[in-house]
Amino acid sequence: MSREKDFIRKILIWISVMTLTVSGIFQINSQEVQAASASTAKKAYAAFLSKSVNWDGSTYIAPSNLKFGLTDINNDSIPELYVCTKKWNYNYDYKLYSYVNGKVKCIYSFDRYYKMGQIYASKGVFVNVGTGLKYGSTVYTYLKYSGGKVSKKAERLYSGYTGNTTYFNGTGKAISFNSYKNILQNLTGGAEYKKAPVLYDNTTANRNAKLNTKTSVSQNPVKFKVKKLWAFSNGGFYLNITSISGNKMKVSIHMPKMDRNNITAIIDSSGKKATAKFTCSDGERHTLTFVVSGNGIKVTEKSYCDQKLVGWSSADKYETTITHGFYPQSHFY
Repeated sequence: MSREKDFIRKILIWISVMTLTVSGIFQINSQEVQAASASTAKKAYAAFLSKSVNWDGSTYIAPSNLKFGLTDINNDSIPELYVCTKKWNYNYDYKLYSYVNGKVKCIYSFDRYYKMGQIYASKGVFVNVGTGLKYGSTVYTYLKYSGGKVSKKAERLYSGYTGNTTYFNGTGKAISFNSYKNILQNLTGGAEYKKAPVLYDNTTANRNAKLNTKTSVSQNPVKFKVKKLWAFSNGGFYLNITSISGNKMKVSIHMPKMDRNNITAIIDSSGKKATAKFTCSDGERHTLTFVVSGNGIKVTEKSYCDQKLVGWSSADKYETTITHGFYPQSHFY
């Protein structure tokens, strides 16, 4: 009998060890699949953002008119993509995308004047906040993301016109304040929340940095160098690159119509083109594009302002886009 008991004991130990081993293998594989899925999702988002996006079924928004950020809505370690358009004349200013069944899918569109508020990721819940509405009204809509779909769970509407607050359940039926509190308790009770993600301009450099895609900047070394270049032969006006760090460079420009110091320009993946934006004292936006050209740099400026940073002629105020080259003094002789 003792031998039989010992044999049974050994069999049970062997089963326990094998169970733990197989469990560990599955756990490791699950983690690997999850990590791979997050990486795959980010690559898909990068490809999606590199092309014009169908915004409302018929209108396509160019990549340069979009901003993006990442946030994990439901704690599955696969981030969602939060996108907004910098053009304010469309029905939807913000959209939320997810990587579902191998595709980038829009799971929620925020109405005009609405955007993402708190995110209760452990519950798969986020809030759609409407502010700046007529008469100062505000709306807070609680939404749950599950199974690749977003569903409405509760809503609070404050009317700036009447001063009244109305509460609704997920079907849009008006309910009491206590019923509304109970829904929120079941939805978010005890969960911590985070804010909506920071949004970045949809540039190649930002996609490479934020979506962890392979950057080609290292393959195409930066062609810009720390140096001073001149606008004219007399040496009075110049472009001065004072520092370069990664894909960013600091530039100062002194010209007849305007001066600007320590402009931050972002170098693209080619290594020989950079862009910068600034607002002048008149409140006008200026966009600068720097391109390495031979032994100099050509700067193209786009602005509706009467004064241009790289301008020197009185006729420049009538132009939206102007270009001026900066070169070493030897170029002029």
